[in-house]
Amino acid sequence: MTILYSLAHFLVDGICAWAMLGRFGGGILLYNFCAFVLQLPLGAVLDRLGKRPGPAVFAWLGCALTVLGAVTHPAVLGLGNALFHVGGGAAVIRDGGKCEKLGIFVAPGALGLYLGGLLTGKPILLPAALALAATAVFFRDGGEISTAPPQKPAVLLAGCCFAVVVLRSFVGFQVVFPWKTGWMALAAVVAVVLGKMAGGILAARFGAKKVTFVSLTAAAVCYALGDVPVFGLLALLCFNMTMPLTLYALWRRFPAYPGAVFGSLTVALFLGFLPTYFGLDIPIGGVLGSILSLCLLWKAVEDA
Repeated sequence: MTILYSLAHFLVDGICAWAMLGRFGGGILLYNFCAFVLQLPLGAVLDRLGKRPGPAVFAWLGCALTVLGAVTHPAVLGLGNALFHVGGGAAVIRDGGKCEKLGIFVAPGALGLYLGGLLTGKPILLPAALALAATAVFFRDGGEISTAPPQKPAVLLAGCCFAVVVLRSFVGFQVVFPWKTGWMALAAVVAVVLGKMAGGILAARFGAKKVTFVSLTAAAVCYALGDVPVFGLLALLCFNMTMPLTLYALWRRFPAYPGAVFGSLTVALFLGFLPTYFGLDIPIGGVLGSILSLCLLWKAVEDA
């Protein structure tokens, strides 16, 4: 099931990038608000509804509205994206709640965004929509949501996870490598994708705390040497390894609210995007961002 939702994630984000960078060419703030901020209330609704309708229904609706929005309006496109992510994310969380599954699910989105933007102006909507529909036929829900209460220090640790995602988003938009053009731009996207996948897989094997320390320490060093392509690629890979760990750690503290957990962190992604959108000069680069992320996550992932 995780593979199907991951493939759909790739297609949904690809269609969104294709439409926003080509057909619409504007309205990015409205789209991002609908795609990221609306995930929190939609996730809360999904959690409140319980089993009926389940995450798969939200994901199905998201696929349909994504295709519709690609030919109508950025707000519809963003709403479709939000519904899919909440539904798909909650379904993967319910399907065993494994850290490696979360990494596999979230990773393909970055590749979809890159390729969708690369194919702007090409007639890809119909084949992409058909592929998405064929994938969505096999969507299903995971198990029941947990009714366990959150742990007592959950609010503080949730704040740390939220802040880390804001930082990750901000650094991702702010740090620009001089070599990131042509095929090296694709290599950079692949490094991000592999980092997200590897983070979940390695955390399941060696523990989230060890992976957090090693990956963010390595990221700080590699960002300092980032003008050299190999170190820049390693920086992107290592820095993104904590993405599924952050999501997993937060869900562990709020097990009854997988939809809201997923949505809260996408709100953080939106907030991290705003300084770049408004042209604000905030002196936090990859090195400092990695160090701050390590300090914030060290306690949050302790038992993840």
